[in-house]
Amino acid sequence: MKGHVSDLAWYEDGKQPSEFSLLFVTNPDDVHILFVPGVGITRYEYQHHGTRSRVDAELIEYRPSTRPK
Repeated sequence: MKGHVSDLAWYEDGKQPSEFSLLFVTNPDDVHILFVPGVGITRYEYQHHGTRSRVDAELIEYRPSTRPK
């Protein structure tokens, strides 16, 4: 299997990535994952092209830990 980073979104100042978009496309299905460093996966999308199946899960709230690192 092969995958690749299909797109990168950057802050306006161009210094730090804000969100990574990972896309894995095959003949039967597609998987799209959005990832924010320091937060984790913020969205997961799956679509099967044969038998109809679709998943779209999105992070709607994030509260950072108050524990010291």
